Amino acid sequence: MAHLRDYSYKTLAMITWPLFFELFFYMFMSSADTFMLSMYSDSSVAAVGMANQALFFVSVMFNCVAMGTSVLMTQNYGAKRPEAAKKIASMSIYVNLAFGLFISLLIFTFGGFLLKFMNTPAEIYETSHSYLKIVGSMLFLAALGPVSSAILRSSGDTKTPMKIVLFGNALNILGNALFIFGLFGFPAIGPVGVALSTVFARFVQVIIAFTIIFTRLKISWRFQFDRHSFKNILAIGVPGALEQFSYSGSQIFLTAFVATLGVASITTRTYVNNITMFVYLFAASVSQANELMVGHMVGAQLKDLAYKRVLRVDLIAQSVSAVLGFAVFAAGPLLLPIFTSDPDVIALGQQAMLIIAILEPGRAMNLAFVGALRATGNARVPMVVGILGMWLIAVPVAYILAIPLGLGLIGIYIGMMADEWVRGLAFLVIWRRKNWMNRSNIQLRSEEEIMQQDELGVVPMA
Repeated sequence: MAHLRDYSYKTLAMITWPLFFELFFYMFMSSADTFMLSMYSDSSVAAVGMANQALFFVSVMFNCVAMGTSVLMTQNYGAKRPEAAKKIASMSIYVNLAFGLFISLLIFTFGGFLLKFMNTPAEIYETSHSYLKIVGSMLFLAALGPVSSAILRSSGDTKTPMKIVLFGNALNILGNALFIFGLFGFPAIGPVGVALSTVFARFVQVIIAFTIIFTRLKISWRFQFDRHSFKNILAIGVPGALEQFSYSGSQIFLTAFVATLGVASITTRTYVNNITMFVYLFAASVSQANELMVGHMVGAQLKDLAYKRVLRVDLIAQSVSAVLGFAVFAAGPLLLPIFTSDPDVIALGQQAMLIIAILEPGRAMNLAFVGALRATGNARVPMVVGILGMWLIAVPVAYILAIPLGLGLIGIYIGMMADEWVRGLAFLVIWRRKNWMNRSNIQLRSEEEIMQQDELGVVPMA
């Protein structure tokens, strides 16, 4: 953790590149599924795309505990309270596990209703539902992923999560090859096989991550409930999760709008999202790295330094996102045919990629300021601004342009672009006002206060 006390840009770069590749490998898993399924059939790509949208809708809630854990751990490390940080880590593991088991049960039982609400076309419904039941029933594994990464990152280790995701990718690709192409006598079961590969890869990743957490970091495996820390985790995590939940909800509506446009639009959106997903990787990784450092700075009472750092990071993230966005758009005629030979899908995808190139700098601005505000303990402002932008701009603008005005999929992306830019500019104004310096949803305790509570009887549970 010592290197996080060096707040230079060199340190920022050192913790950014593992985050970049971790995100890259994580997203590559989704792209690998899409690419390999495209060799099976376009309809299977659409089916898995619909199911994954439903899974994303609920899985973002797992970030609730992870976000709170990350902020509290980095602030405690910045304030030189390592034992307090470790107790927060231990509690967060079991809280998210319990939450994940509950969500897994809900998805297994009611996943079909969610797919129908999303207007899943009849010709792909059964395939989507089969995939959803397999992956959804084991979603508690996905709940443990964000917490384990948050613990390792907050402890100053951004390389281990990257390596774990890389290994999981290798397992996932191997499983896909076996079950999609029927290699070595395995049944060629397409989307169902992809679901089985996904679950197995996640299981192995969880085992590796928590072996490291419990041994190398010396995090206690026993459950110790601390009401004060739990309250602080929720103070950060709940607003953050509500913001992401709202985003997922808006995406559900946007997906429903796309579904009314037909399977071709669903397939195009799936391909385009997988290609352009890599554009915002740089902004996302720099934002996450900066969030770790800002939390550390706030814990060390270096708020003026944090203010200047975030403004510079925002400028870097926007500039690189713009360059990458237009580079991917220019490469569209080469990239889209890799996934499909349908000329209509390729033409529509190329138009959508131009809108996304304009959208990405606005999204980079969002990522920079939302993460920074959350790291300072101000999680409610991003939640309020986010909800207003998504439901007053993204959803209604996308609907009006896509359906009544007949712009189709392009109208959907224009609505999303307007939302990202309006919210990004709003966060820039909020950050420059500096009101966050004197406001926080959390309050750290001293080591002496923690020890006093332990003496009063915070009972560990095996």
